Parts: sequence; structure tokens; C-alpha cells
Amino acid sequence: MPAHMTSQEQVRKQLVPIVLGADILVYSYVRSFSETYALENKPIVLTTQDVKIVSSSKLCDYRMVEGVDKDDVLVEQLLAIGHELEDRGLCGIVLGSGDWYARTLSQFKDKLEECLYIPYNDFDLLDMLTQKDAFHRLCEKNGLKNPKTLELDCSQDSPIWDGDMEGIDFPCIAKPSNSAAWHFAEFEGKRKIHEPASHEELMQLYTTLREHTSYDRKLLVQDMIPGGDDSILSLTAYIDARGVATTCVLGQVVLQDHSPQALGNPVCIVNAFCSPQLEERRTAMRELVDRSVAMIAAEGYRGYANFDVKFDIRDGSFNLFEVNTRPGRNTYYVSLSGMPFVKPIVEDVVLGNALPAAPEPKEFCFTCIPSAVVWRHTADKQLRDYVLGAYHAKWARNPLYYDADSLEHTMWSQATTTNQIRKFHRYLG
Repeated sequence: MPAHMTSQEQVRKQLVPIVLGADILVYSYVRSFSETYALENKPIVLTTQDVKIVSSSKLCDYRMVEGVDKDDVLVEQLLAIGHELEDRGLCGIVLGSGDWYARTLSQFKDKLEECLYIPYNDFDLLDMLTQKDAFHRLCEKNGLKNPKTLELDCSQDSPIWDGDMEGIDFPCIAKPSNSAAWHFAEFEGKRKIHEPASHEELMQLYTTLREHTSYDRKLLVQDMIPGGDDSILSLTAYIDARGVATTCVLGQVVLQDHSPQALGNPVCIVNAFCSPQLEERRTAMRELVDRSVAMIAAEGYRGYANFDVKFDIRDGSFNLFEVNTRPGRNTYYVSLSGMPFVKPIVEDVVLGNALPAAPEPKEFCFTCIPSAVVWRHTADKQLRDYVLGAYHAKWARNPLYYDADSLEHTMWSQATTTNQIRKFHRYLG
């Protein structure tokens, strides 16, 4: 690992973020570094394709590199950039936007740290936590609830599943235990999360994965916890080098994307502790935050983690689905809560400082949809009125809208946001 920098001025002059991917999180990184540190050197964005909401930004050095979504090409590119920056008296910090990037950066951490800051956990720990079946067992060990789950091994040399559902009813949830391996599995009808309505549908999915794709990990079949989008919570925490959680923000999802390829990605989030819908559950939510973060900190986890949680109206419990060993795509809501989300990374990894625990997160409304979508598709009237009030009072904030960026970027951001009206109409009617 490069030596710690010694001042904020050195960070401003010498730090160069290298951001991998091209989604809303990548732009959020670019924006947050601009807002928080006003770096002299633009962040470098490495990706394989032209995604206009990022490539149109004047705040980054956008580079399309063929094959950079493969381990060997990515590592080669990062080392070349790292040594080039060293020669110029600069230093890079590498930040990925998805599970595959986190996994690759962790796997090659020792090699990359020769010349770059790599704020990711060692591979054995990251690998364990990203196996959703292993994560569920860790939750059970720590007394944290998770959905009833059946594990189907999709590797060709494993015993063929006998069809026993072990008490799980249809419709159910079917999803990969390993998101990074799922990234490379190609088959017709592939979704981020499948919802088989019958035994035949589930068996077809299992057979396809086992016999016709590269996916050789487990397919998790879960009890479908009832409830709409607003029963989902997103917990983001940063655990520093001392093992102290310096940032913890719990958001309530108002709406999530319902298109097949992006199913489950939140598009509107509010502070769960400010939500009128969850007022009576604040004590339980505080316990959820404290115990979830303490669980992974005790395992040695450091850096950003993002938990997916769902409230079960049947018994009043909060169920942990998984932990993402990286910032989630909507992590800009941490900035809206009062803590610029890149600050814990820079203070901890680059400067080696111990941040004091952040104050209670302030009221926020993260959104990347027009208010018309909220009005039409939010089922709970109390929550809908609360969120529409945030739009009306202009504290509902879209991370893509940034006055310091180019006119072209603003136009693409508006087009992307407005397109959500069509998407929601198509998939929710």
C-alpha cells in the first residue's frame, strides 16, 4: 500500500481516483470527489462502453478499454496507470462499481497495492461474505433473522436436486449465491432476481443453469416475504481500520426498478428514521443497525458495506438478505444524510486518520425518478405524501443533477430520469 498522505492539500493535489464501470454510482464518485476535495486531477473512469450519463461529464477522464471487464486486462491497465501516476508524483485509489470489480480488486489486492490504494478487504473474508449462503449462516450464528432458504448446487458434478422444496411455497425467490459468477452466466430470460411461480418454472431455471451456463455456484430459493417496495431497507456502513463504524445510514426504499435486468435496484430512498411509515419501529431499526454492523466488524471486515433488508409484516421482523462488500449503486444517499460518502474512504485509507463517529444522519430523499412516478406508483398514501412533499420543498435530490457539470451531462441526466416514466408504465402499468 502506498504511504499515507499527510494533508488535505496533498490529497487535493496528488490523489487520482480510478473508478471502474459506468453507472449512477460511478457518477456519484465523480461528483462527490468534486464536491468534497476539488481535486486538481480528474478521476479516471475505466469501462468498456459509452454510457452517456458518465461519458458526458466534464469532471472525469472517461476511457473505454476493450476487455477491461476481464481480470487480466483490468489488472494490467491498473498497474500501467498506477506506475504512470507514480512517475508524475501522483497516486491513484481504485474504486469499483459492482460485485465483480470488488471481487477482482480483492483477489489481486497484494499486486495492485504496489502502486495504488485498494480499499477492499482481503479475498478470503470478502469471498465468504459474498456467498449468500455463508452470509445467512453467519446471521443465524449471530441471531439475526433471514428468509427461509433452500440451496441448490448448480455445478455439474453435484448431486441433482430431487425437487424437495423443504416447506417453501410458490411463488418464491430464486437468486444466485454469487453475483460475480452470475455476471458471466448467459441464458435467455436472465434476470437479477427470478420469481418462479411453479415447480416447473424453478426446475427449468435450475436445469438451464446447471447444464447450459457457466454458473457453477448455488441457486438460492427463498421464501417470498410479502410486502411492496416500501418494505425494503438499505443499510450502508463504513467500518474504519480500527474496526469502528464511523458512518451508518439506514434508508427506506420507496420504489425500486421493476425492469427485468435491473429488478431490485432502488430508485427512491428516504431516511428510515424519518419515515412516517416506520415511526413505531425506530427502536427495532436501531438494534438492526447496531447488530448488523457489529457482526461483520467482528469478522474483521473493513470499509464500506451495504446490507439488503426486508421487513416481514407477518411477524414484525427485519430479515437480512445479503451484504454487498462495496458501496451500493445508491450510496450517494450517504452524502445527502450529511456525510460526503467518499470522505470516510479518503480519511481512513489515504490519510490514515480516525474519523469521529458521524452525527445522526439528517433527513434526506434520494431519487433518480420524476415525482410523477412517485405519485402514480407509491402505494402507501402517508409515505407518498411525505416524499412528494420533499419534491415540492426541493430537498429530494437526484445525484445526476449537478450544476458544476456540463450542459451535455445535464441533458443526458434529464433524459435518463424522464425515461423512468416510460419504464414504470411498461412494467407496472
